[in-house]
Amino acid sequence: MAYGDKFGGFARTNRRKDIRRAVACRILTGRGQVLGTTKDLSMGGLALGHAVPGLACGSEIPVHLQAPNGHWVALRAKVLRNGQGGGDCDFALQFRALSPQAFSDLERIMVAPMRAQA
Repeated sequence: MAYGDKFGGFARTNRRKDIRRAVACRILTGRGQVLGTTKDLSMGGLALGHAVPGLACGSEIPVHLQAPNGHWVALRAKVLRNGQGGGDCDFALQFRALSPQAFSDLERIMVAPMRAQA
């Protein structure tokens, strides 16, 4: 039996507020270090499928996200997970203090139609 985000018999709730979308965006740190390509993205953060050496959990970093259309979005993010193996995602960032422009850019990425893949 379902009760909101809980299913009968399970104590853990779904704490995520934002819908995730499997969007491949290239991500760089403010120092120009390539982190990789996103596994999924939401209005609240992103995940990579691998750990990133040298970034401590809890640290805030500037990042640049390259959308599939080539547009760059400048953001600040907090490292939530790096190599702790929470599921199949080893690196996660939570966006911090989004500017109106960054918020608008992220919205455009989230609502853009998915590209057909052969």
